[in-house]
Amino acid sequence: MTITESKLDTATILHVVGRLDSGTAQAAQDQFVACIRGGERRLVLDCAGLDYISSAGLRSLLVAAKQLKPVGGRLVICCPNDYVREIIELAGFDSFIGVCATRELALESFRVAA
Repeated sequence: MTITESKLDTATILHVVGRLDSGTAQAAQDQFVACIRGGERRLVLDCAGLDYISSAGLRSLLVAAKQLKPVGGRLVICCPNDYVREIIELAGFDSFIGVCATRELALESFRVAA
């Protein structure tokens, strides 16, 4: 798994490629938390290159969402494949993490929520 970071508008985009599973979840979580501790409040997880997510991967998303909430931030996932979207929905994570079909919709969700 690789995660690359970029900025667009007022959000930080984290491009995740590969598998977010027990072997990679801690590294991903560390990167998410580092962004939040660095002052980022609007995180977009671009999952266009994410092939697989396990319960350990879901936990890393949960940790990030929980850290963002008290500081007024939000995590939004964009471009998930059908499998990743289904796992997020079955786990109920779409009730507290935004899930958008495109990066543009994810960025727009921050403008609408402001």
